[in-house]
Amino acid sequence: MAGLVGLVVAMFPSIQEAEGIEDFTEDLPDALSAALGGEVAMGTIEGFLILEIYRMTWMLILGAYFAYVSASFIAGEVDRGSIELTLMNPVRRRRVVAEKFLSAVPDAVLVSLMTLAAVVVFVPLIDESVNTGNLVVLHVVATVYLLACVAFGLFVSTLIDDEQRAQVVGFGGLAAMYIVEAVTRDTDYEAVGVVTVPRYFDPNSILLEGEVNLGETLALVLFIIVLVWAAAFVFERSDVG
Repeated sequence: MAGLVGLVVAMFPSIQEAEGIEDFTEDLPDALSAALGGEVAMGTIEGFLILEIYRMTWMLILGAYFAYVSASFIAGEVDRGSIELTLMNPVRRRRVVAEKFLSAVPDAVLVSLMTLAAVVVFVPLIDESVNTGNLVVLHVVATVYLLACVAFGLFVSTLIDDEQRAQVVGFGGLAAMYIVEAVTRDTDYEAVGVVTVPRYFDPNSILLEGEVNLGETLALVLFIIVLVWAAAFVFERSDVG
């Protein structure tokens, strides 16, 4: 992610000088524009970072990757048969699930911190600037978003006992949520996106305007609590070990 930030920042001056770049973004199809976060000024460093880093890469690819990895937490041990060794110890299954989730917290925090540091270091090198306060707040919420993706993958991990299938469902499920949220936003079917994790993370308003929707952030926290609880509930009643 840090390397990608460096590449994107290095590309920005040439993008900024390109003629018709703003007209290009305005002429995008509505569904694609929604997937990229709506109308964003691609000729500004903030808008370019949102489009290239925080929307497609962070929300879709990185979020789906975290769901993919966490989908192997339980399913992987069940598939390999090592879960029996874990459950031979005097430990409750709900604790196993909780600790599996907590094991992903340092990864999410590290990725977020390294990406934040990369933006802070690389952007001034091209004589541009980003509001540091907004950027820090963005990465706090972005970390919560990644943990919600982890919770989704962990829940899938307790439903499917085959590691590869669980990983495919985890990755594909998060990607499907992103697509559903994008194509239903500002339509008559917008209510469908209420059950998707990406609905509650809006990097545009945070980085550009410094506005955090507290309700949406709390919804991400609620997703984490509910999904981890559901994973523990399913695992406690599964016939393994």
